[in-house]
Amino acid sequence: MAVAFRMTMLNSLRFYITLFGSTLVFLWRQKRRRWCPVSMATIFASGVVGMTVINYSLPNSNIKNLLVFGGALLVMIAGLIACFEVSVEDAVFCAVAGYSVQFIISLCGEIIFRLFSLSLEEYFLCQTLITAAAMPVVYLLLGRRLQRGQNMDLDRRSLLPLVVGAVLAEVVLCYNMRMRWMTHAGQSFMQSYMMYDAILLILCSVFILISQFALLVQRNLEDELKIINQLRWKDQDQYQIASETIDQINQKCHDMRHQIRTVGRSVRVTPEALAEMEQAIDIYDSMVRTGCRALDIILTEKSLYCQKNNIAIHCIADGQKLSFLQDVDIYSLFGNLLDNAIHAVQVLEEEQRMISLTIKPHGELLSVNSCNRYMGEIVMRNGVPVTNGDPRHHGFGTKSIVAIVHKYGGTISFQAKDGVFNLNMLFSLSDIERNARTS
Repeated sequence: MAVAFRMTMLNSLRFYITLFGSTLVFLWRQKRRRWCPVSMATIFASGVVGMTVINYSLPNSNIKNLLVFGGALLVMIAGLIACFEVSVEDAVFCAVAGYSVQFIISLCGEIIFRLFSLSLEEYFLCQTLITAAAMPVVYLLLGRRLQRGQNMDLDRRSLLPLVVGAVLAEVVLCYNMRMRWMTHAGQSFMQSYMMYDAILLILCSVFILISQFALLVQRNLEDELKIINQLRWKDQDQYQIASETIDQINQKCHDMRHQIRTVGRSVRVTPEALAEMEQAIDIYDSMVRTGCRALDIILTEKSLYCQKNNIAIHCIADGQKLSFLQDVDIYSLFGNLLDNAIHAVQVLEEEQRMISLTIKPHGELLSVNSCNRYMGEIVMRNGVPVTNGDPRHHGFGTKSIVAIVHKYGGTISFQAKDGVFNLNMLFSLSDIERNARTS
């Protein structure tokens, strides 16, 4: 009896070590509460004792498995909430993920145990080695995708099927598999069927993990799309304000120029002083004209900022070729493009603060190129520059640029080499004209 109780406790200890290790992989970056170590030790000990008592005192059945493994999941969720500053939904997400990883590791150990007829001591050692090898892999593949302080904000209705699936896989499917293994122990012809059972259950757990992170990716994409759309609405309002403001400034500057000349004739003012005053007004009355009003407005707006900060903008643009773009898209596209370039060059020496923008047709293609120098290193991911800092709060300007280019069937590429950053866009004018005729 003592030996049986000891083996039951060892099994419970092995289970919770693997479960805690698998779950903490997903929470490694999250902020811990003050009493995290004490809470974790208490919950770990309670789980081991509870599982040991239930396993030792109750006969094998689905009810017993439900108490053991369903209870373990609940204990894990409560432990995560007590140890980390996470929401209930986030705790459920990470507990289910850790539960699935633990299940996969346990089944791999079972397969090796059955194939090589290991002793219990060898089995525990094998499980320990598999766990130690699996944790870094799980972290690299999945765990590091969860950013520090990230609120997964998943719908509870989306999490419920994952929780039910994870529990049923362990409680029902795994229990029936193990019962068959014990019933047909020693029957070599059943060996292959047992392996099929184990592989099927591993695939179920892998499917649950994939489903979880697919939900997370979908949620992140929805959030990004929502933010980009909000920025687009903001750009539309800003475009209207900028358009009206620049028109008013130009009108006022035109009136002031006439007033200065009138004053110059009636009051004794030197020609040099008059010229200086008119030059000061010309700085504001410097509406860029490319043939595209939206482009003119954003270039004028950014040129004023660049003049103030000693940044040179060289623009060669056939703005009429941008007529297929909506005004707000032009304002947003080139506004974000120039903002990124200005941000890159304003930390450089004054003689290197140059931005060039070229918009010109090449046969049936329209080419847009932006070029500027930069300092430091630009990291590319999937061909798109990654913003330094928290990716949840930055980089939406670049994403908005990419979204607008793709909206009109264009292609975009980024190149950062030898301190020079190039952004290139290509639009097919023939395709755009064809779509315009058919729509």
